[in-house]
Amino acid sequence: SSTAEDMARFMIAHLQDGHYGDVRILGEDVAQQMHAQQFTHHPELPGMGYAFKERFVNGERLIGHGGDIGTYSSQMILHPEDNLGLFVVYNVFNDTLRERLIVAFMDRYYAEESSAAALETLEMSQEELSHYAGAYRWVRHSRSTIGKLVALIPGPVNVNIVANDDGTLSVSFFGAPPEWRYAPVKRLVFKQIAGGVHEISGLEIDLGETLVFREDETGEVGFAFVPLQNVALQKVAWYEGGAAQLGSLGMFLLIFLSPFIVWPLGALIRRIRKQTSTATTGSKRARWVAGLMSALNFIFMIILLLSMGDLSLGVPLIIQIALVIPLVTALLTLLLLWMTILAWKDSYWSFWGRIYYSLLTLTAILFLVWANYWNLIGWQF
Repeated sequence: SSTAEDMARFMIAHLQDGHYGDVRILGEDVAQQMHAQQFTHHPELPGMGYAFKERFVNGERLIGHGGDIGTYSSQMILHPEDNLGLFVVYNVFNDTLRERLIVAFMDRYYAEESSAAALETLEMSQEELSHYAGAYRWVRHSRSTIGKLVALIPGPVNVNIVANDDGTLSVSFFGAPPEWRYAPVKRLVFKQIAGGVHEISGLEIDLGETLVFREDETGEVGFAFVPLQNVALQKVAWYEGGAAQLGSLGMFLLIFLSPFIVWPLGALIRRIRKQTSTATTGSKRARWVAGLMSALNFIFMIILLLSMGDLSLGVPLIIQIALVIPLVTALLTLLLLWMTILAWKDSYWSFWGRIYYSLLTLTAILFLVWANYWNLIGWQF
């Protein structure tokens, strides 16, 4: 957060290796270390200096950094070899404008000669390609707090890589259909053959021309890397992917909603058939416990779905209050488990009634496991 005038001074100081006017703010060797690549995921990918991100546009090496805090976007780039700096800031959160500006600027002053050289690709079988396919998750997310919930939201955190019949890989980003295709050029390295820049959810995105994978010590693919924002993606099991987890959330919602459909429907059928209720005291108590547990869990998940988009700015008060609910429903689940065991022992429900209450109890247990996985059990403030 700064003014364009102060950023101009900052850029000039870096372009002069730490010197501005009559003042030296950095040692020359320190400034050069900041500008140099200090880390990269792979030699064919841009990397990081100290505070500066590296990128290549039209074959030119640029360093810089961007900034976004909800209500504005900014970008600074430096071309140290040509003593050039560019800074832009505007009062709306939109990545598209700054990216278009940088590309247009580089196309105007550093136009790249088109190359007619054909890309030399490797032939890979479907089995070999499936080695790379799967669900991936951006490593830049919380692991140990409720902030982990952002991994449920379709967006940059969840990425799917699919093996195609033509020997290429497709990449789906931001929950959009696969827009980028990559062909293998060497082991673990793929080059973009289709895709380019796409506008998704108001952002203009190009993953970059290179897609690189890294294997673990067992030979299994553990990570994927793209030039965009020096992103590292960790491969996750299919059941950890955003789609599978949201599907689980939907299943929990339906099952916890079901008592308030099944019970009135059963009562209506009995009235039509002019049957009297055979419910015992124990079954009535179990129904109250199951109903309260289901209602609380349903309300808790609705609160999460409506509020978890605000987690980037902290935990909203409504979620802080709602986090008490899993503690209460954990106790109710234990009580319902005991009552379900008694129901099977004393047969005070019909066979299908016992199956239904067993399903509710199992779902409640699985929900607690799911909630624990997403750090929702306890006061995760």
